[in-house]
Amino acid sequence: MNSSPGLLFDSTRDIPGLSPARQLKSSGLASRAQLAGATVMACRPPANHTYLAIGQDLFSISEYVQSQYNFSLHNRPNSNAIADDTLLPLGGGLSVKDFVPAAYMVYTDIQSLDGLWEPTDYGSGVEYADGVIDLFDYDTPRKPGDAASHQKQPLARTGLQIGLWLNGTAGCFDIASGNLDGRVRDLVTYLEQSRARRIFIRIGYEFDNPMFGYDDPKMYVVAFRKLVTAIRSSVSKETRNRVIFVWHSWAAPMASDDLSLESYYPGDSYVDWIGISIFQQVLPWSPDWGGKRKDVERVLRFAQERHKASGSFDDSNLYASLTLASIAHDDRRVDSIRNCDWESQPMWKDVGFGESRVSSNPDVMRLWRDLVVNNGVEDRTFLFSGSLDNCGIEAVSVETPGFHFGIQHVYTFILIPILVASGAFFIPYVILGGQRSKRGSSSERVPILSAESVNTDSCR
Repeated sequence: MNSSPGLLFDSTRDIPGLSPARQLKSSGLASRAQLAGATVMACRPPANHTYLAIGQDLFSISEYVQSQYNFSLHNRPNSNAIADDTLLPLGGGLSVKDFVPAAYMVYTDIQSLDGLWEPTDYGSGVEYADGVIDLFDYDTPRKPGDAASHQKQPLARTGLQIGLWLNGTAGCFDIASGNLDGRVRDLVTYLEQSRARRIFIRIGYEFDNPMFGYDDPKMYVVAFRKLVTAIRSSVSKETRNRVIFVWHSWAAPMASDDLSLESYYPGDSYVDWIGISIFQQVLPWSPDWGGKRKDVERVLRFAQERHKASGSFDDSNLYASLTLASIAHDDRRVDSIRNCDWESQPMWKDVGFGESRVSSNPDVMRLWRDLVVNNGVEDRTFLFSGSLDNCGIEAVSVETPGFHFGIQHVYTFILIPILVASGAFFIPYVILGGQRSKRGSSSERVPILSAESVNTDSCR
């Protein structure tokens, strides 16, 4: 990692209220190459493919995977026969690994970064990013040792989807002014050390939600840009290609008609994906304040115009059939489901979110099995653990079927090209050299581009 302390972005010069002492020194700027380095691989899956992410706390994530596996065991093929009298092997069938999602959805805040390395509970269940990555990672388990040993750990088969709370305009000002530079460096360190295959970061998620306090779009843009610049310019190339920056709208009415998506947008070079929240907007009876289908389409159209991948990064499955149908309709490439019993969590008790675990309703479980686990949604394939290895594209062998490199190919691919290249050089050299030797000695010859041989008048 680079150790450069320069983390501010020069657009802070245009923000009133920042003292001259806080203004950016040019040495702290990321280069234009780094800015245009908007993640080399935004890891957009093929059309009609959707990464499945599950959240949003350790217990709820674990409950989702275990309950899906349990449901599959109760719904195995009848008797011992699958088809054509083929016997099911002892212990055969699906395993718990078959239900692990592509990514896990977690939360933290830039002020504390709690819930990344160590567990924390904000009143909405235990948040623990490293913990969820290790939950069902059977293929690439963590090596023995602790963080202090700085032992390089293998990447997991699953990714993280991190909601990074900035604390409204006040938090954005602290980021822009340098008050949180230490925390930004800590975040860089975490990303470098994380075992997640890919890391989607929703910076200041739901920036346009009136209840979240991002009432100054300019300050939000500065904070977003600064965080992206700091991370890209500080992490290794390998980590830079794993980190994906998400600009996440709540896809519902803003606090004022004077605000717009354009006013909050950090710019194409800072944004890899554009995300939305999906709750009641898909329902015909959704209230105006909670958003309508047209609000979702407005954000998706904004993403399409900028050629950005889009997805639902905060979703409830309370109305699973409508939600899943809208995923296919919108070609959303990520769907992040909150698999939570909201009433059991102090932060959300009596708020009205209710019970949204897939397993809480047998009809939803069957629907989920048919449409998601078994990919029953028309023109839609849901992607699970391991899909982020190749960004949703099935790995193919580089060897052409039926082709084997043999001694005969040495002549075709190695010797012949060398001989051709050599001839292209030596034949003209011998011919020209022979001609020159006939005209006189080397002391008498004039270099081809000497001043005496060039008509400088014709070059003006």
